[in-house]
Amino acid sequence: CLLTAQRSVYTIEDPLTAQLPFFDYLEAQELTQIPTIGIYFHGYYLLRGEGEATHFPRFKILLFDHSQQFSLTETRELYLLAVNFCVRQVNEGNRGYFREMFELYQRGLELEVLLANGQLSSFTYHNAVASAIQIQSFDWARQMIVEYRDKLEAPHRESAYRFNVARLEYEQANYTAALHLVAGIHFPDLLVNLASKTITLKIYYQLAEFDLLEAHLNAMNNFIRRKRVLGYHKDNYLNIIRYTKKIMALKPYDKAAIQNLVAEIEAEEKLTEKRWLLQQLAAD
Repeated sequence: CLLTAQRSVYTIEDPLTAQLPFFDYLEAQELTQIPTIGIYFHGYYLLRGEGEATHFPRFKILLFDHSQQFSLTETRELYLLAVNFCVRQVNEGNRGYFREMFELYQRGLELEVLLANGQLSSFTYHNAVASAIQIQSFDWARQMIVEYRDKLEAPHRESAYRFNVARLEYEQANYTAALHLVAGIHFPDLLVNLASKTITLKIYYQLAEFDLLEAHLNAMNNFIRRKRVLGYHKDNYLNIIRYTKKIMALKPYDKAAIQNLVAEIEAEEKLTEKRWLLQQLAAD
């Protein structure tokens, strides 16, 4: 598993191809039923991006039923392995994995295995809330936001708290409350800052504040183009701006133009707000 994880970061030849017959032996002898063997056996395939139908369910059962057999640090790594697999699945369009991700975060927080030295990373905080929102477990999300606020590192505590309350308020259509939490606030984390600007964008659209939205889109565009370290995220957020402007420019009842834009958005690879944009076109 360690070699496979390193291979995903560094461009090196697959070191384990010749070992796969041994993996067949493990299965044939039912040695994968032993938790400490089975969890890494299935984890290996998850790290390779395989095993959606078979290896993930077995990995999850072993993790939930036998985590006490591993050290706290090892258990945290195993939970994060499973979470990262779910993230990849969601990014590939398998939205059912939001529930799997939520269950992993829920159990991991209950067991306190996702905390390191009593602290929770802002990454875990954001993703746990996001998974809860996606399956509309709003009460759990609100409780988690409050309960783990003081376990965040001090430099990110207030901004992470405000951002997550804001997106929860947005999802529950409390637009004024959400806007109050994010409008005009500079968040230290660049990606959180961009995500908060996206919430503002969506609120202005929902409230039909199109003059404010136009100004916001232009300011957001300038902000992004000044940043040189965004990579993939730069294209994504520029696409969000571009397609929002295209929707705003559509003429009412121009069905052909709407269908053409739907097709264009569906074909776009770098677009995290694809679902929201398509919902606005469907509403039109």
